[in-house]
Amino acid sequence: MLAKMRLKELFLLIVILEIAVMVFCVYFLQASIAQKDKLTDAQKQRFSMNQTADELRQSSDDLTRFARLYVVTSNHVYKDNYFRVLDIRNGVAPRPKNYQSVYWDYFEPRRTQLHPDEEPISLQEIMRALPFTQSELDKLSAAHENSDELVNIEVEAFAAMQGRYRGPEGVFSVQGEPDQQLAIDMMHSEEYLLAKQNIMQPIDEFTLMLNERTYGMIQQFEKASKQSQYFFLVFLVLFITINIFTIYILHKRVIRVIVKLTDDIKKNKSDRLNVKHLEACYEDELGDMVHEYNSMGDTIDDRNSALMDVNEKLTNQQAMIDEYIIFSETDLDGTIIYTSQAFCEAAGYEKEELIGQNHRKIRHEDTPLSLYDEMWATITKNKTWRGELKNVTKDGGFFWVDAIMNPIFNKDGEKVGYRSIRADVTDKKRVEELSIKDKLTGLYNRLKLDEVFSYEIRQAERYSMPFSVVMLDIDHFKAVNDTYGHQSGDLTLKIFAEILLDNIRSTDTVGRWGGEEFLILCPKTTSEEAMLLAEKLRKKIESHSFGLTGKITASFGVSSYMVTDAEENMTARADKALYKAKASGRNAVVFLDS
Repeated sequence: MLAKMRLKELFLLIVILEIAVMVFCVYFLQASIAQKDKLTDAQKQRFSMNQTADELRQSSDDLTRFARLYVVTSNHVYKDNYFRVLDIRNGVAPRPKNYQSVYWDYFEPRRTQLHPDEEPISLQEIMRALPFTQSELDKLSAAHENSDELVNIEVEAFAAMQGRYRGPEGVFSVQGEPDQQLAIDMMHSEEYLLAKQNIMQPIDEFTLMLNERTYGMIQQFEKASKQSQYFFLVFLVLFITINIFTIYILHKRVIRVIVKLTDDIKKNKSDRLNVKHLEACYEDELGDMVHEYNSMGDTIDDRNSALMDVNEKLTNQQAMIDEYIIFSETDLDGTIIYTSQAFCEAAGYEKEELIGQNHRKIRHEDTPLSLYDEMWATITKNKTWRGELKNVTKDGGFFWVDAIMNPIFNKDGEKVGYRSIRADVTDKKRVEELSIKDKLTGLYNRLKLDEVFSYEIRQAERYSMPFSVVMLDIDHFKAVNDTYGHQSGDLTLKIFAEILLDNIRSTDTVGRWGGEEFLILCPKTTSEEAMLLAEKLRKKIESHSFGLTGKITASFGVSSYMVTDAEENMTARADKALYKAKASGRNAVVFLDS
């Protein structure tokens, strides 16, 4: 019967059996765990109830100890401790944390430090909250009541220490001489010891009752747990047997058949255009696959013909890409492994000169390294990066591209490299260049500075990198215009701009902020490094001769990025620092951090 079943039906039957067996396995496993949980709970309850009984015994012992110490030493600390034990037990005073342990063996303040006070609760309330039987609770209540009776003797001993004695009405109304020896005798009398025994006897009987009851419960839970474990093991063995049977069926009906079909297919491999029909072993799903394979062989010629047409189209498209698209591919380390001819023509290199190199070979110095870092961080996270890059040609020229870069994956989904497609936007960038440069100095204008400023603020915030700005102003520039004319003033501004450009780093951005005021943006720069740059520029300007104008100086204000800073915060601090530099006599560098 099994030999005639289709694989789907056969494995459905096996799955149903396995699910049923698994359900029983899980059921008996959970039952075993539940019984163990009950066993654990019973042991915890047994511990808590014994602990409560022990606290009753311990409190009685503590009362006896402090009462005897008081009547022997007359030290009121022991008397205070005595009444505090009573108040804690009766829920009048706060209950210390872990009170059941060695609380009264510590001295203050160590006692309170290790056992801070918690909410007050009486011992009787604790007893009522635990699952005692009525007879057990009666025993503890009797011990508690006997302990309260013992307190009467102890209180009478305390009264004797103060010279107060019971009158006919039973109240301590008779005043006399303090009698310490009487108090000591009362605390060690046979009456006192018998009263003490009356406390301990119910506790001892309670312990025996509790142990007998909880032992029976534990035995019951252990028996139920072992029974559940037995049935769990039975169904586990059945589950393993079904799996062994499944492996046998897989081998006979699937693996052996697949091996035979594989051998037959290999025989057809040498002549792909003349595929022979295969023979089915069973009329099941694998048999259906064989029939489909045979049907596929009848259409291979048509598929091969269509494939050749597609290959021809792809070859033509590849040639067009190579000729017109600025295209390249790299390995995972960023090393170029392919470039299009259009890429080579744009950069002025031969393919052999670019293969094996990094794209930074054509990076123009105007393109900040931070932009490459951002691009690399994006594509290594399997994301697409898009942006504009200024590249340098082999002969020293430049060209701008709008680039799209993304990772390349093989057929197994593994990343094997990166692909870049670029469009030449040099003409567009030249038009943009005119709109972002200051006409007189050739430096970036305020519009461009704002754009770069915003970008660097985001970089500093995102990557927690230092970022500083330097604001500078030509000292007494109005006097230059008034004395030598505006032509000389313009020439001075141009020379001043050249000094700045020649002495800042390639990663820095300098621009004309307004009038004779300039701003330098310094990414990845600490305040100390920015101060050094500003001081270097101050000395260069001070030592330079500006033609007809002669010597001039400049004042500098420096500020650095702080968390949550905005552009206006940094420029305001830099402007304030610049104002201080001018107020201190000009030709100075000042830093402000607030």
